[in-house]
Amino acid sequence: MKKILFSLLFAIFAANSAQAATPSDESITQLLILQGVDKAPLLIKAQLDELTDATVRQASQGRWFPSDAEKAAIKTFQEKSLAVGAELDARLNFDRLKPLYLNIYKERFTQEEVDQLIALYQTPAGKLLAAKMPLVSQESSNLLQQNVTPLFGMMRQAASEMKQQIDAARAK
Repeated sequence: MKKILFSLLFAIFAANSAQAATPSDESITQLLILQGVDKAPLLIKAQLDELTDATVRQASQGRWFPSDAEKAAIKTFQEKSLAVGAELDARLNFDRLKPLYLNIYKERFTQEEVDQLIALYQTPAGKLLAAKMPLVSQESSNLLQQNVTPLFGMMRQAASEMKQQIDAARAK
């Protein structure tokens, strides 16, 4: 009886251990590529380029022939933007970030979960999700920022008023 009970407990433990196995580097890498994580820096770089172009357009105020001083300022800004772009390429390089992603995924997912996600991202719906989620995430983040930023201003104002009231009370 003890032998049967021990065998049963061992089988349950072994099944749970197999189910909760740490995902392999290869499977996580496959998932990251299916999710488009390796292409995320390209999207961010494109956004930086758009921001640079929009900033230059705004600074030149739509004038076709800016002055020499304005041209110099624009050139300096564009050079700095290129330097930021190069730094972005260096920092967000997939090969550089991959070990960090591997650790994050290993802490959060089992091999079974990674396998299920790989299967999902290989479907048409999963491919659609991978293609559209970066933009959905960005727009969602922008929406939250637009709504939260004014609240931080309100908190700074309230803190400033409190400081003034405390200073006034101490001065009495």
